[in-house]
Amino acid sequence: MKSRFTFFFLFSLLVNVLQAQDPRVVDSLTQALATAQLRDTSYFDTEYKLAANFVYTDPGGEGLKHSKACIQLADSLQDTVRAAKANNLLANCYKNSGLNDKAMIHYLKALKLFEQAKDEKWISNMHSNIAIIYLNKGDYVQSRKEQEMALAIRQRIGYFKGISGIYNGLGNLYDALNNPKESLRYYQLALDSLANGGTPYDQAIYLGNLGNAYGRLKQYDLARSINMEALVLHRQMGLKQEMSRDMHNIGETFLLQGKPDSAEYYLLLAFATADSAKYHYVKSISADNLRSHFKKQGQFEKAVKWGEIAFAEYDTLHKQQLVGESAAMELAYRVEQQEREDAFEQETTILQKDAQLKRQRIVNWSMGLGILLLGGFGFVVSRRYREKKQVNAILEQKVAQRTTELQATNEKLKAEVAEKERASKTLSTFIYRSSHDLKGPLTSIHGLVNVAQSAEEQKSYVGLIGDKARQLDGVLQQLIDKVEVDDRAPQPQIIDWQKLWDEVLTQVSQRPGFDQITLSTDFDQANGIQADPILLKTALRQLVQNAIDFRRKDAKGTVVVSAKKDGPKWILKVEDDGIGIAADQQAKVWEMFYRGNNASKGAGLGLYLVKEIATKMNAVAELKSDSNAQAGVISLDKSGAKMVTEIVLTFR
Repeated sequence: MKSRFTFFFLFSLLVNVLQAQDPRVVDSLTQALATAQLRDTSYFDTEYKLAANFVYTDPGGEGLKHSKACIQLADSLQDTVRAAKANNLLANCYKNSGLNDKAMIHYLKALKLFEQAKDEKWISNMHSNIAIIYLNKGDYVQSRKEQEMALAIRQRIGYFKGISGIYNGLGNLYDALNNPKESLRYYQLALDSLANGGTPYDQAIYLGNLGNAYGRLKQYDLARSINMEALVLHRQMGLKQEMSRDMHNIGETFLLQGKPDSAEYYLLLAFATADSAKYHYVKSISADNLRSHFKKQGQFEKAVKWGEIAFAEYDTLHKQQLVGESAAMELAYRVEQQEREDAFEQETTILQKDAQLKRQRIVNWSMGLGILLLGGFGFVVSRRYREKKQVNAILEQKVAQRTTELQATNEKLKAEVAEKERASKTLSTFIYRSSHDLKGPLTSIHGLVNVAQSAEEQKSYVGLIGDKARQLDGVLQQLIDKVEVDDRAPQPQIIDWQKLWDEVLTQVSQRPGFDQITLSTDFDQANGIQADPILLKTALRQLVQNAIDFRRKDAKGTVVVSAKKDGPKWILKVEDDGIGIAADQQAKVWEMFYRGNNASKGAGLGLYLVKEIATKMNAVAELKSDSNAQAGVISLDKSGAKMVTEIVLTFR
């Protein structure tokens, strides 16, 4: 069973989770600080409690301010343990503000200080907190090492309070590493350890995770029984979102076991419960499973209805994700801005104190010289005044310089935030366009299936369905290529042209129209070239597919592929005698989703991907075409009536 609801619980054993900020507590602590006479350990403890009240409610504002004050006071008191606790508190503020790198710095500082104090309980807590940061950054292997280190320390010293949370976190990590057997073992240990400190809510969460682990091991009856236990606990606590999650898991096990009636009952119940709790995630996956269920039952109208509901819920989830990401970026920007302002104020204070000391020194010297040398009083005063004016001018210049640097830094940060927002909008556009490209062929297939069921002659409809399926497969392949090209870092190696071409030929030989062209190749195998074979193969496949798709329909086409060394450069060339592309469209063919011809049945990503690949491999990409030739990729030459498509890769 697919792990729908495996959550990575970001827990910390150092700071108790604040359910809500109590204004009365905050006011009381603030008043205590205002009336305190000494900046001693008692003052630190009060400041620490006040900072802890803001760690979750205002981490980038009051939490950050009071945590830094704790660090300064602990340093002045030369108190190693309190300094360690203050650094951990500041790291929690950074973590909750989305600044994982800064959080890691202060967690490591706290760990070093606790190691100096030889406090093993806190050392185990720090390893657990550091594991959370690695988890946030997607480094599951390192996160697992930190969690296992925290667990080993607790077991060695007999510190078992809250150890069930570590077992559950390890279960989550092994879920992420796709190891259901290990995750099941740790979820069971988490349940067994609840006696050392845990709540009914923790028990319900661990039961849900354990049920999912059994489901992934295809032990559906056991998984369903455990999910039923979790459902009972969540119902007792009145937690509708968690109840809907458990109901969905139960329905999914029935669906995978081939028990449609029970599956339908629980999936409908899960959807209704999630709807009452406005829990769009469970609504989306329950609707998707109901669509699949009704489709298998041959109830196509219901399948279409639930498919539309699932699509709408997924769209809502995506919008919520974008809003959350925007809020996170805004909070991170606010924290960074506050830090820069604090640094600027600190530098200004230091400069002012320095200036004050210099002025005081000047006054003292002047008074001393006036007492000793009354006759030279005027000369000395005049000289000291000039020095004071010069010092002030230098200080003003430094302040102005710091102000300019801070403004430039702020502008750079704003530009970075704007770029992130632009990237987010681009991703939204990509997903939206891709979804509609997939929706069109799917809708056509559904319609053709309905017509074919009632038609006497079904062969033509089956052919149309096959065309739409191939079109959908092409769109999906281009989307997969887009993700792979974006994620892949070039890994140069000597290219075996014939091997690479055989792989491309295997992929394009099933493409409609392949039998309507004649393919020939000319590769220079004597001179090696270092390039990324995966990226190069993807680019070549896109070119050949274009040549096939945009062939002339009135005669058999010709496609020639060659790769030769030309001085310091390598030239990969694809030639065809296809239908060509108009001059006014040639500048647009590199754009994402652009389709310049009605014959195009893909997602409009082919030449865009080739351009991206060329850029990654430091190649020059250009296009030439006439009205009687097919547009290809990267630099086109005219040779008679034949269209020449040329990609030039220049390696440094």
